[in-house]
Amino acid sequence: MHFGWYHTVFNSLGLFAFSYLLLWQKPLTYWALAFLCSPVIISLLMLNFNDVEIYRGYSGAFYSLLLIGLLATLKQNWRLSLALLALVAGKIFMEQRPNYDVNYLVDKIGVGVMVDAHFYGAIVGLLLFTLHVDICKCYRSIRTR
Repeated sequence: MHFGWYHTVFNSLGLFAFSYLLLWQKPLTYWALAFLCSPVIISLLMLNFNDVEIYRGYSGAFYSLLLIGLLATLKQNWRLSLALLALVAGKIFMEQRPNYDVNYLVDKIGVGVMVDAHFYGAIVGLLLFTLHVDICKCYRSIRTR
């Protein structure tokens, strides 16, 4: 099981909150694809660019889905979306600083926080969102011909 009950419950609550607030923004098939692609891409990035032998977290994928959802809500509530995007970007920026303590949750989850997974998750979310927007524009232009 993940990294213990605390970590599993914490990530599950985050995923539930995300689903409740943002799932309606895109078709379910899109979320299913993002839900499956994000962890795979992030795991590959972690294994290739970080000094890890195994990566089994989900928080990076959660950041990916969160970023997609916040970008999708920009038209409906741009102030709130921008504020939350700024908070997410600020947290990721703080985590990437050299003196950031990745071990602040070791007593709860048993391992240090893989902050690069959060960074990769944000990048993957931005890429998946952009790719989806481009595909939709292309599809609409083909359909209107």
